[in-house]
Amino acid sequence: LAASLRPLVAAAGDVPALRNLDGSAASDWQHPVAIVSAAAADDAAGETESAAARLDQASALQQTYPTYFGAAWVALGRIMLDTDLLGGCPD
Repeated sequence: LAASLRPLVAAAGDVPALRNLDGSAASDWQHPVAIVSAAAADDAAGETESAAARLDQASALQQTYPTYFGAAWVALGRIMLDTDLLGGCPD
């Protein structure tokens, strides 16, 4: 499922924080949670280098504009995509 969303949520360029129902950008700003979701889609599609780069991008944005919600999702994204601490996904 996550890999099938990659063309929408992980398209090249900036990842908008908000989207319209048709998937088009509804904002011109970014938020770490949207970037983490793009990283998850990249990872599910086997694009691990792109996923790692997006997690780094989310971390950098979080450090520049810190929020509780952003920090939580950057941490969860790292745990879910970089480790098996939560058990990983079933095959």
